Amino acid sequence: MLQDQLNLAALARLQDHNSHFAESVYQQMKHSWFPTLLLLQALNLRPTDPAYQIVEGWIRIGHAAGLSESAEREQYFWRLHNRVIPAHTPTCHWKTCLCSTVKPKHGLKACTGCWSVFYCGVECQTNDWLAHRRDCQKGKPKKHQSLNR
Repeated sequence: MLQDQLNLAALARLQDHNSHFAESVYQQMKHSWFPTLLLLQALNLRPTDPAYQIVEGWIRIGHAAGLSESAEREQYFWRLHNRVIPAHTPTCHWKTCLCSTVKPKHGLKACTGCWSVFYCGVECQTNDWLAHRRDCQKGKPKKHQSLNR
């Protein structure tokens, strides 16, 4: 399966960049490749671990699609710093919001206290603050800390 994804990424890159197929594959990879790479790297797998091949394969898939780890890292953390999160992320954390049960079509903004929950905007975050503030203070990750190990 990994080889199939690698072949698909290479095929999309080789095709005419104006084609719908190539653009669709590229956009999907652009949104998911680097966040997935961060998650894989956070597992701290050793090169001797058989599962490490998944990490290497994912990197090859991104490169075959024309993605650069450094460029995607910069873009990812810029979006995170500016609290611009694509709509394919989790739902709004405020349970009364309609977007807490259905994925919104609009982007969500990350809580700048913990960077682990998302809201539609200031109104949802303000309304959820009493419930969220205890969890927000736990284990604040540094927002620009590199997860490469």
